[in-house]
Order: sequence, then C-alpha cells, then structure tokens
Amino acid sequence: PERLGEFEARVEAKKAEFETKKAEREGKLLARKQEIIKKVTDKLVGRLDNFVKKLNDRYTKVADRVAKLSETADTSALETLLGTAKSKIDAAGVKVGSVKSSLSQLSVTDQASFKTAVEAIRAAATDAKEALKEAHAALVDVVKAVKPGELKPKPATETETESNDDSTDNTGTN
Repeated sequence: PERLGEFEARVEAKKAEFETKKAEREGKLLARKQEIIKKVTDKLVGRLDNFVKKLNDRYTKVADRVAKLSETADTSALETLLGTAKSKIDAAGVKVGSVKSSLSQLSVTDQASFKTAVEAIRAAATDAKEALKEAHAALVDVVKAVKPGELKPKPATETETESNDDSTDNTGTN
C-alpha cells in the first residue's frame, strides 16, 4: 500500500509536468502563429497601401488631363466620372485601413480565437481588394472617356466669335 501511494504520487507529478509542458508548447505555437499572421498581413497591407498610392497618383494625372481638356471641350461627364473614381479610391483606402486595424486588434489566446482572428483579417483583406478593383475600374472608365474625338467642343461665346471674325477681316484687306 505504501508503494502504491508513492507510485500514484509519481504518476500525478508526471501528469502535472506533462500538462505544463503541453501548455507551454501550445502557448509558443500560438505566439509563433500570431507572428506569422502579423508578418503576412503587414506584407499584404503594404501591397494594398502601395496600390492605393498608385491609384491616387494616376487619379491626379487624369484629373490634370481633364483640367487641360476643360479649356477646349465640355468635360462635365468626365468630371462626374472623376468624382466617382475619387470616392471609390477613398473608400478603398478606408477598407485598407480596416485591414490595418484588424491586424492591430489581433489577440490570440487559444486556437478558436486564432481562427476567428484569421477569418476576420481575411474578410477585411478581401473587401479591400474588391474595393481596389472597383476603384481601378472607375479610373479606367475615366481614361476611356478621355479618348480624343469623343468630347464635344465647348460652345463658343459671342466675344470669341466676334474677335475671330475681326481677325479674319483684317488679314483679308491687306
């Protein structure tokens, strides 16, 4: 009976030691998974941010081109398309920001919370990608609409037509 008590005490001690080692391993594994998710998401957010910056740069170039065209042609339709493109680019930027915030709120305590956090980040990233696609498509629509020959010239004002008539009369009399 004494030996049996000693044996049971050793078995219980081994079980407790095994459980603590198991908990340590799981904790290290979750921490490692969290680091990996953070690295992957940081890389993804960097790419998405870069794409938003490129869209903004291209938007600026197209807006400058439309501003130059507005001197000679009616660009009201282009300006509405530009407004739509800008709003979609801004919306995409906000969604990329939501991916960043979901990354900053990442806290993993167990396997289930890890899965929900990964799913939340994945869903936010998918929304951001879709928003970027929509913004790009809107910008492409503006560029397509800028094609030469498709813009109607501005109607000439009366002062412009009078000055043009005077200049043709002066050259013809000499």
